[in-house]
Amino acid sequence: MSNRGLSAKFVNWDKVPHFGKKEFGTHLQELDSILLYALGSFRSLLNAPVFISPSNWGSHVPNSYHSAKKGRNAFGWALDVFPSGSLLFAYQTALSIKEFGGVGVYPFWSYPSKKLQGGLHLDIRLYPTNKSLWFYNSVAGKGQYKSLHSVEDCLDMFELLSTIGDQK
Repeated sequence: MSNRGLSAKFVNWDKVPHFGKKEFGTHLQELDSILLYALGSFRSLLNAPVFISPSNWGSHVPNSYHSAKKGRNAFGWALDVFPSGSLLFAYQTALSIKEFGGVGVYPFWSYPSKKLQGGLHLDIRLYPTNKSLWFYNSVAGKGQYKSLHSVEDCLDMFELLSTIGDQK
């Protein structure tokens, strides 16, 4: 098992600008500290507000990186977030954070109380030289995952994201 970092209860919050413990609720101690440091870097580079999805602690697929998994990770390695501004720019910014080994784009997620549409899944899986990249496209009410490792799939995503305006 690879323990990337320590429990988030050991985080130096001066190194995680723009976020506070309360944003993670009672689940803070379940998260990996490296995830939170990477999130702080992402927010600083993005230079726009980022909201933690309230669904992070809901149901996820069994192999999700959102929570600890025996033999793999001692703490949660993933968070879902809603960046304000351009989702495409947020995606590009996330790609520049070396700790993020997985980045997923979900253009049709919504956070009604913040009036935001489109979110990102960010995780620190151990593939920093070969990131896992994908987007989820909802077509006619059915969801479809697409890898972002081919030029064609990237162009499809960029076209889709260009139809979603910046969010303040």
